[in-house]
Amino acid sequence: RVRAHPDSTRQRQLRHWKQRLSMPHVPLNLPWDTPRMPGMPPCGEVLRHDLGGALRQRLEEFSRANGVTVYTVLLGAFKVLLHRYTGQGDISVGSSVDVRQPGFSDSVGYLVNQVVLKSRLDSGASFSAFLHQLKAVCVEARSCQDYPFARLVQHVRPDREDARSPLFEVMFNHLRPSRAEGAGALAAQ
Repeated sequence: RVRAHPDSTRQRQLRHWKQRLSMPHVPLNLPWDTPRMPGMPPCGEVLRHDLGGALRQRLEEFSRANGVTVYTVLLGAFKVLLHRYTGQGDISVGSSVDVRQPGFSDSVGYLVNQVVLKSRLDSGASFSAFLHQLKAVCVEARSCQDYPFARLVQHVRPDREDARSPLFEVMFNHLRPSRAEGAGALAAQ
């Protein structure tokens, strides 16, 4: 068995995640339409919304003007919405990332990992300032996306509850449309 060099990519990624997630995760205090029973398994829903051409164009223009991607703008709006519902400033959202390595583009299989996008909303900051903060969070997460989520949970050792994901309660994904589909799609889980 070969030991990894202390400064290997995996070790650097683990150090990043441990630092980023060093504060205990506080579950989102989302309003429920029915009482949540202890031990109840998590059962989320998927919300899909196809963005029309005019809205997509305005989002792209807004994104360019702020120096961020459409994904970052939509994620920022989603986090602001979660903040409004919960009143919480620290918001952790999960996102799926493709971890397919170069040269394996023809591989068959589910090569996806989850990353935690944790950020703090400051009520005095503008949305543009929040987007720049969120852009940095996303860039950092992408640079450490290969660290397996299951291993991360083992190393971070968050307080566990059977009915909740250990590091986030909601996921966000922005799906780019295929050419056949036309307009964009937004899926939040």
